[in-house]
Amino acid sequence: MVSFRKRWCDAALEGAVKAALVPVHKYLSLLVTLPAFTVALQSSVFAADVGRYVVQPGDLLSISVYQWPEHSGDVRVDINGEISRPAVGHIPVAGQALEEIEVKLRTELSKQIDLRNAPIVVSIAEYRPITVLGAVNNPGRHRYEVGLTVLDALALSGGPLSLFPRGSAFDQAVRQVEYYEKASVDKIEYLSALVRRERLLAEKVNQDKLELPANIASMLKAAGQEDIAEQEQSAFVARKSAFSQQRSAIIQQASVYKEEIDGLKGHMVEILAAISKVEEEYKRLQSLLERGLIRRVDLVTVDNQLTTLQSNLRAAIVAHAGAKSQMVKAEASGSELEQTRLTEIEKELGEVEKTIKTLEVSRATRASLDPAQGMQMNRGAAIGEDVGIDGLNFTLTRRASDGQMTTIGARAQDSVMPGDILTIAVLKRSF
Repeated sequence: MVSFRKRWCDAALEGAVKAALVPVHKYLSLLVTLPAFTVALQSSVFAADVGRYVVQPGDLLSISVYQWPEHSGDVRVDINGEISRPAVGHIPVAGQALEEIEVKLRTELSKQIDLRNAPIVVSIAEYRPITVLGAVNNPGRHRYEVGLTVLDALALSGGPLSLFPRGSAFDQAVRQVEYYEKASVDKIEYLSALVRRERLLAEKVNQDKLELPANIASMLKAAGQEDIAEQEQSAFVARKSAFSQQRSAIIQQASVYKEEIDGLKGHMVEILAAISKVEEEYKRLQSLLERGLIRRVDLVTVDNQLTTLQSNLRAAIVAHAGAKSQMVKAEASGSELEQTRLTEIEKELGEVEKTIKTLEVSRATRASLDPAQGMQMNRGAAIGEDVGIDGLNFTLTRRASDGQMTTIGARAQDSVMPGDILTIAVLKRSF
């Protein structure tokens, strides 16, 4: 990486010296086109009448039921487009206006309590946030406010990222080196996420070994990052071994309890057989006692034997029940262990999928901003082209209530709704 930076800096310094000999007016006539970047704002509403707001997942609703504080409060619309309220459970609200939600709440609550004419008011406490991605100085999630415009959304993200400041050739060269260093880091993170996803998928179906698809293996080889596969392979083996050991311990414990149960069963059978023999002997001696052939004291020994055997049988029954209970718990812990493992894998998979999607957007945007291409693109932009403001061209994409996405041209002063996707293209800049 040091030699790469040095070569760029040496080349830039040489270019800067040569540039001092070139007339300034040539630089003033230079037009550089910077590619487009996308500011993604999570969307689901595309209504001509922006005054009639339609609720969507992520919105925070404020519910007020007069004289019923236990049914009032703030509630977030979940990812399924539902809200959860006491006494009525889950209520679907996505795609509905506030007035419609008020009617639905009244209908559901009236089934449980006597509302009479108590007013119900539903309002927006907080709109779902906007997420700003792309070549901006402050990417991430930002709070939406009523009246937000295209220009405001750009300002919230810290403005467009300037890859080519009006500095020296050396300064520009250094910034290009930093650009490619960041692109290299993004690529490694992307490849790591892809391999991690394959490892988790293999763990989910309990494969014996981790085998990467040919396309991912080729990408790793081309990037010289085969060690990523080796690290994930080691993690796969270690996690599989740890799980197998835990499962084997539970199975062995259950087997011990089963052996104990079988032994107690045999012991109880022996006790029952002995009780049967002693009872027969007791009956025989009692018959002799009735005929006056023996004394009553002769029955005491046999009676004591019978009492002892019955006590041993009760103890064996209790021990058998305890061992069986422990075996059931052991078997249940084995199932719980498997379920916990699958839940953890699903959670990790969800996080990895989000990482992959984020990096894919970042890589696509960064690829479009490659400085090696930016200096060559669209030098002859059409004269009189509508660029909106200061060389920027805007498009807004919104999702209608039926789920269809629609893209329209926009101006800097146009309104942005919660969840819009705003695409901003920097058409050209003069040095």
